[in-house]
Amino acid sequence: MAHEADGKRKGTGCLTCRKRKIKCDGRPGGCLNCERFGERCNSVPESATPMATPDTLTEAGFRRRRVKNSCLQCRKSKTKCSGQHPCLRCNKKGLACHFRMSSPASEHHANGRSDPQTTENAGPSHNGHNVPSSSSSSLTPGEDDAGTPSAPGIPAWLLSEQLPDRATIYELVDLFFRHVHPVRCNGFIHVPTFMQRLEEGLNRNRQNRRSEPQAILFLVMALAAPFYAAKLDTAVKPEASPSPLQSPLLNSANKKYYLAGKGWATVAKRVIVGDFNTTTINRLICYVLLYEYLVRTGNHTMAFMISGVIARQMHLLQLNVEFDYDVLCTNSEDGGGLSWPSKESRRRLAWACFLIDAFIECGADELRYIPASQIQVQLPCHEELYYRGVPTVTEVLEHGKVLSWAPSDIPEHDPFLKIDLRGFYIRAVALRSRLLKYVHALTVNSTPWQPDSEFRELAKELDVLMSTLPPHARMTRQNVAEYKACNRLGLFFALHVLLSQAHVALYRVGVEGLALHNPSVPAIRAAAPADFLKMCEEVCLGQAVKGSQLMNELKLTDKMSLIDIIYAWHSHDLTRAICLGLGSKPATEEQRQALESNIENLALLRPFMNVEDYYETAVKMRNTHLERVKMHDPTGDSTQSTSGQQPPPQYSLEYILNPLGTFRFARSSAEEKHAPETRRHQLRKISSSQTPLFSFNDGLMDEIISAPDLSNYFDSFFPTYEGP
Repeated sequence: MAHEADGKRKGTGCLTCRKRKIKCDGRPGGCLNCERFGERCNSVPESATPMATPDTLTEAGFRRRRVKNSCLQCRKSKTKCSGQHPCLRCNKKGLACHFRMSSPASEHHANGRSDPQTTENAGPSHNGHNVPSSSSSSLTPGEDDAGTPSAPGIPAWLLSEQLPDRATIYELVDLFFRHVHPVRCNGFIHVPTFMQRLEEGLNRNRQNRRSEPQAILFLVMALAAPFYAAKLDTAVKPEASPSPLQSPLLNSANKKYYLAGKGWATVAKRVIVGDFNTTTINRLICYVLLYEYLVRTGNHTMAFMISGVIARQMHLLQLNVEFDYDVLCTNSEDGGGLSWPSKESRRRLAWACFLIDAFIECGADELRYIPASQIQVQLPCHEELYYRGVPTVTEVLEHGKVLSWAPSDIPEHDPFLKIDLRGFYIRAVALRSRLLKYVHALTVNSTPWQPDSEFRELAKELDVLMSTLPPHARMTRQNVAEYKACNRLGLFFALHVLLSQAHVALYRVGVEGLALHNPSVPAIRAAAPADFLKMCEEVCLGQAVKGSQLMNELKLTDKMSLIDIIYAWHSHDLTRAICLGLGSKPATEEQRQALESNIENLALLRPFMNVEDYYETAVKMRNTHLERVKMHDPTGDSTQSTSGQQPPPQYSLEYILNPLGTFRFARSSAEEKHAPETRRHQLRKISSSQTPLFSFNDGLMDEIISAPDLSNYFDSFFPTYEGP
């Protein structure tokens, strides 16, 4: 017990003695009891010995030798837990370390943030906004007792529904605009306006629940989360290089960064999927971002259904036509109309909806909701003009044409040169849809080798599209350097890879095995002249190798620009074109390198997107081709007999669409299957005496990731984004 100068006792003692209810001598530097027990005495000044916290002491005042709370992994295995987050055992084994949500202390350690309830009661946090809390304790399928899904190598807060701190929000938004916003036609969000609204929302600290603008922010963060998870995973390993994609860990099968952000996407789905009666621009933006997230995470069934909602919402909003006749926004200065960024954002959103529909329908009329002929708006303008809000006139989808009411007396203005890369990409996708529709509609009487055939017309259009690209869209070293500097290299290469893939889609009519979905193709090939078949084979193999080389060049220049689902599709399809085009013939060194490069592309994409089926199928095709070459199997030759193949008894979209396409994935999840699947039995009967070169594993299409359960309630603080 402590003593004062006058010798009177003081009513205090060290914590250990008070806990044990024994007399403390109050000796400076540590009491005698603590010295005998080998414990630190809280009477020691802070400068001499750190004061023990209550969490490190037992109720009796002794140093705690057992942790106050064990993680779930250690509890399940009944092993000792060190108590940190992550604990030593989970960190060593690469396990997801989670603690029970019921303990405030464990919640603090598990998420690295303050307790949500405590933060909410205390008011705004130090970063200017509250941390949201979940209002439901129920767990969804695939989650552990901690309330968040388990994923190795991903922090728990990246899997939960709670918002991170303000600085992390900005970092996630920046990753979205760096890696997701530039690809294809995803640039429909006006970045300056979005960032302004984000800042205003965080400063006002709004709690506006179940709103579309907040769902936009959630989806933006969910799409950026895999890149953030890769960044964190690389940062904690000193031997890793600065770029996440240069780390050899990304080729590991247990890395699934695409699971990061699952909680945020679940919240956004809960906001928008539960109500189809509301039709707004913000809601359509949410649907488009949600579709992007679902495709990247492998939930093709829900993505297929959402694509239909996107098309119908676009029709209700009439985004396929211009908002008004004031193209240059001369009335917007007086408050009489929308601003230029708002109108351009609407156009880009319409084209994004068109691309989604085009990549799903793939030339099938039954799946086409947004025909290209229905879109009567300008193509996207240059990014700089869009960001700065400078009105301009560009061409429409048809080459050389502008809106009939657009002013034509603008000095030194060429609408063709004002088209952004996205505009030429849209034209390439529209032409590709026409090519696929032509190949699907071939009959036994078709003569594509004739000079006046539709085949020749489409081939000419494809050549014209490539030859008329403006200087800023051509494949040159200067353009590669410029687009890398402005972070648009992925879109630039995607345009040229798509053009190569479009050649393969058209000229495959003369290549054995590449168009087996159409029963008329064997008869067409039998009647076609030899020079036509040789030309088709050369173009297919040449363009497939060219597209593969372009993707390899992109990978060597900037690997992060390769992270887009479109490159998974191209890598798989071009691998198939090379393998089937070669048959049992050995590949040249150039073709072999193209095959290996495509498989490397898919391996790089695996941690960021759920492309396991594409990767496994590509590897299987490569290995099967090598086996055919080794065995000199003539069944893989282009002279393979096709006699006896008859049209199927019923028509089905499964006959003409890619086995790894969105529709086929979604179809495989249907519980009831009936007559359209009879063609599989027919093909087995026809090929009983001969083995086909490749046959897709039906089991691949049966493994569809189901949509996450929407079980919790929306409970977060978000900024508001209202446009443009």
